[in-house]
Amino acid sequence: MIEGEHYLAVANNKHNSFIVNSEIYKWNGVSFVSYQIIPTQGAFDWEYFNINEDSFLVVANYRSGSGEDYNLNSQIFKWNSINDSFELFQEIATNGATDWDFFEIDGDFYLVVANAYSGASYNIKSRVYKWNVEESEFDQILTIDTHGGRDWEYFTIENNFYLVVANLHNDESPIVESVVYKWDATEEFINSELSITTSAAVDWEHFSIGNEHFLAVANAYDGVTHNIGSVIYKILF
Repeated sequence: MIEGEHYLAVANNKHNSFIVNSEIYKWNGVSFVSYQIIPTQGAFDWEYFNINEDSFLVVANYRSGSGEDYNLNSQIFKWNSINDSFELFQEIATNGATDWDFFEIDGDFYLVVANAYSGASYNIKSRVYKWNVEESEFDQILTIDTHGGRDWEYFTIENNFYLVVANLHNDESPIVESVVYKWDATEEFINSELSITTSAAVDWEHFSIGNEHFLAVANAYDGVTHNIGSVIYKILF
């Protein structure tokens, strides 16, 4: 919601070409109607977030119009309350980006991108960015080795902060370790808390029931069939 109004952003991935407009819709009291068109390239995901009083949208651009180039800029848009629209704010170089997640730790703001493919390899680095208050932009602070990174899920348990990545595929197999990372004192997710074998994982969701915490993974393919089970894990650490 922005200034009392409700909006919905749709990431359009392909229509004949990967150069396809994505669209923002506004609720008119009865339904969502087209409000703003934003050019994207094989868009996989939108993430909406707020920093203080400002509203932002970041798009994960996956693939160029020709389909041959995965090394593109993904884009952050900022809401302009004068024009009542999102305007380009910052571009960030990504590699087959499929997901963004935004989170806050101790008053600092972060974005993490899942980079899936470079055009040559699935074994590439995904990246964490931190909001630079003085420069009013996101700066890269950390790279994390991923294997066809498809999704990030941020979650907290008591006073601990975690990121889990859904790894889709390495260069040999969809059977790959997805990893839970824990925030450490140096403000980096460099501690590998847990590795979980997944089969072309495409999504994680964290949820809690009472004082118990769980992670659910959506597995897509085991190298033979797509008819495989997704799994729920109880977190014991």
